[in-house]
Amino acid sequence: MLPKTLNIRVANVFRSSSLPARKQPEATSTTINHTKKKHAACVEQLVDLFLEGKLPSSPYAAVDQFALNTYRSSSKTLPPAKLFRAIVTFLRNSPLIDLCLKELRDWRFQCEFYHRDRKIEFVISFFEDNVAPTTESCLIEMHRISGEHEAFQRLAEIIRQRYELIYAFGFTEEETTEKPPKSLQTFDFFLHEQAPPAFEPCSAQLDTVVKHVESPYADVQIHAWHTLSQITGAKTVAEALLKSKIHGRDAFQEIKSCAETSTTSHDHHRLISKTMNNLMNILNTNQATGPTAVF
Repeated sequence: MLPKTLNIRVANVFRSSSLPARKQPEATSTTINHTKKKHAACVEQLVDLFLEGKLPSSPYAAVDQFALNTYRSSSKTLPPAKLFRAIVTFLRNSPLIDLCLKELRDWRFQCEFYHRDRKIEFVISFFEDNVAPTTESCLIEMHRISGEHEAFQRLAEIIRQRYELIYAFGFTEEETTEKPPKSLQTFDFFLHEQAPPAFEPCSAQLDTVVKHVESPYADVQIHAWHTLSQITGAKTVAEALLKSKIHGRDAFQEIKSCAETSTTSHDHHRLISKTMNNLMNILNTNQATGPTAVF
């Protein structure tokens, strides 16, 4: 018998949108597509397993106790089980970076993804509707566990609009539908933020970023490492950084040391490692093309 709580990681199968496109041999493409279908079928079977039985009772005793991102289904919303499956499928097919279904249990699932190279973790839970119960109505709570608030709120709004959910703050469906709808949220925000910023390797600008890396304050450091992790994807910027110093040491050696010994947060270390990888790519390219063979 399967346990009632499982940790399921699907990032390796459903994060292809985050990877650079490259031409694959026909046999490899066929194998990848077959693997995706097998994993999709597996996830669907597990979802069905955890949708058995009734919806859990609402954890809130009164309307004023509902969390900010708690919604209820409308007359246009899918029935609870179909809605649960639809949201899981929608998320795993989304362009979110490194989307991972971490945990699945009765009428609840937990996900994580990356935005601006920082992890955002959230959980979506379904409950019985005790606000205005009707046939097949339900409550959906979207709770942010960690990560950037704005990115999570945008994702919550995308889901709310797509599945025509309404706020559970004591509003009735008529009150929410009388107002003209807001412009539909899309994934453009996430896709736009994935693009590296334009940055010329001006010594003054690069010096400023390096000074922020040297800051004693963690929040200043992580913003600086985020900038470096993006702009060093450009060859000219990476080469300029390789000629710089951090904490009075050769920049490459200092970054290498940070990548190997850093005890900072996972997101902080991820940004340092990404910067290190960018520099390594430039060094390897220069080594491969630098020495010219004499014939």
